[in-house]
Amino acid sequence: MKQLKRSLILLMSAGLLLCGCTPGQSGSVTTGTGTPASQTAGSTAAGAPESTGSDAETSESGTQTAADTQPEIPMDQPLNVGALFPKGGSVVLTGTGYVFARSGLNLRSQPTANSQKITLLSHGTTVKLKNAVCANIGKRHIPECWYQVEANGKTGFVSAEFVAAAFDAPPDSLDDVQRAALGLLLYRQAYKLLDYFFREGGIAATAKPENKMTDDGWYPLEPKGLTIEKLLADYAKYFSSAFPYPIEECYEQRGDTLYVAANYPENFYVDYDELTELNGTAGNSLIYKAVGHWFTTGEFVMITENNGLTEERFVLQFTDGAWKIAEFTPIL
Repeated sequence: MKQLKRSLILLMSAGLLLCGCTPGQSGSVTTGTGTPASQTAGSTAAGAPESTGSDAETSESGTQTAADTQPEIPMDQPLNVGALFPKGGSVVLTGTGYVFARSGLNLRSQPTANSQKITLLSHGTTVKLKNAVCANIGKRHIPECWYQVEANGKTGFVSAEFVAAAFDAPPDSLDDVQRAALGLLLYRQAYKLLDYFFREGGIAATAKPENKMTDDGWYPLEPKGLTIEKLLADYAKYFSSAFPYPIEECYEQRGDTLYVAANYPENFYVDYDELTELNGTAGNSLIYKAVGHWFTTGEFVMITENNGLTEERFVLQFTDGAWKIAEFTPIL
């Protein structure tokens, strides 16, 4: 098996699949777009917010991007994403969301974890996105974001952490505040969804019984009938790049059950990660700058003003009527 790099790069420029879901190893990953939905092969984490029993917010092939093929137009002045987003205020962003919370997601009366519970939305519920609200935006903070949604005839707020959002506003309809909000929300979503698709069986999987691990190191996924093709089709709704790993090293089909590899590397940490600027456009793409700091076990380096930070591009592309993640370097 080839190795997996700690800093995964999803690029829609021509690239090679150089890594796999190899336990505890590191290597390099760069992917091309290919045709994700037609290749052969979403996640929930234990303890997600808004659980039914607590105040947490869940219950329990190488083509190029528009950013590569169209002239890149830099902003006269980069837009500060955090400063543009109205702290505590709402931004109109419409689209469709998919709830991926295995124990359900609370629909609340206000965008706070202690507001009234209206109902519990089950895993797999489709919601209509209306507005986004974020707080705790700024350096060294993970934003706390909520979506105002309509679902099952009710309107309320849900934690953005457990909704896969496909925003549908065309590029020429967005103002600067909406473009800032779009980047901030989908940057957090890129981390969450990539982890689900890599480790948990995709957003359609409802369970990963760890007590049923096979002798050769695979976890079965529920429900029965999940397929690699379904997983990749779901992935392609949110990423315009190909699946970033050799799929056969991450997933295996055995009859009507899909299995996910039991082991993956987890030997690094992140203590600062932020989308900071909207720097430019290219065709139907928006180009942002992200800044972060990560370190491996035993190699911690204290952050100073000029030390320990990594800058990366984050690119969104409007394609097939929705904004998708086209270029992403997570500090996972």
